Amino acid sequence: MEGSSDKRVYYIVNLEIQKEIEEDFKQWLDAHVEEMIEQIDGFISAEVQHVDLVGAENDDLVRLACRYTVRDYEALKEYFETGAKKMRGDGLKRFGDKFKASRTILHTPFKIFPKSE
Repeated sequence: MEGSSDKRVYYIVNLEIQKEIEEDFKQWLDAHVEEMIEQIDGFISAEVQHVDLVGAENDDLVRLACRYTVRDYEALKEYFETGAKKMRGDGLKRFGDKFKASRTILHTPFKIFPKSE
């Protein structure tokens, strides 16, 4: 896989949600993720997973990670320039400071280590 021509990038949104809004937030998030995939050019798929943060098991927050697969870095940059403000604003308007989001982009594998046979 080293030197692969695959241009996909992974856009990861890490969420910390106060438990008091967990159910409402998850319902909103389902619709939000579907809208991202259906409306934003270059967004191919997404998965949402629960996150366990080692050492923070009892801090009363729910953690989720949304991993979006995006066609290429250019499509992600276009989203940042044209759609991100609106999409991010929807959650902030509804939930205010009851959640936090941080974002990571994974791209261009440095090296892939396959398991030896």
